[in-house]
Amino acid sequence: MKSALAFLAVLLLTAATLCRADAPKKPVHVKQVSVHLFLIPLGVFSDDVTQMKGFGARNFKPFGSGIPENQRFDSFLIKVRLESGGEQYVKGRIGTIEVRSQKSRQIIERQHIRDLYIGPEGETATAMLIRDHVCEPLLVSVRLAQQRIEQTLSFTCGE
Repeated sequence: MKSALAFLAVLLLTAATLCRADAPKKPVHVKQVSVHLFLIPLGVFSDDVTQMKGFGARNFKPFGSGIPENQRFDSFLIKVRLESGGEQYVKGRIGTIEVRSQKSRQIIERQHIRDLYIGPEGETATAMLIRDHVCEPLLVSVRLAQQRIEQTLSFTCGE
């Protein structure tokens, strides 16, 4: 009986050591950054505007291939797809999503990428919703370790 308990204790300690939270992690990389306008009155998100030919927006009205007519917007979603070599939980801050004014370089919004569960397929996503900042050219920047991806959004307002 004692040897069975001793064997069970050794087995549990070995399993705990193999599953430690501070075990080496597989590197996480940005797979894709996309930006989607929340179209009004349809109430749906657009396709990725960073991939649209001729995309722009003036006075809350977007234009470009794939944008339905008579739509407005006042917010947009930044979607970041991440990948790694497999399933893991990445604890703590590993990157940032940032939106800046292209003219003044002032930070409009910043969100940290942190505490991610990456499933067995090795992919996950995170997002940031931006409201009421659609009247000036913006720079969307995603930073993760040595990676930096930037997208420019051509928004303007005025007469």
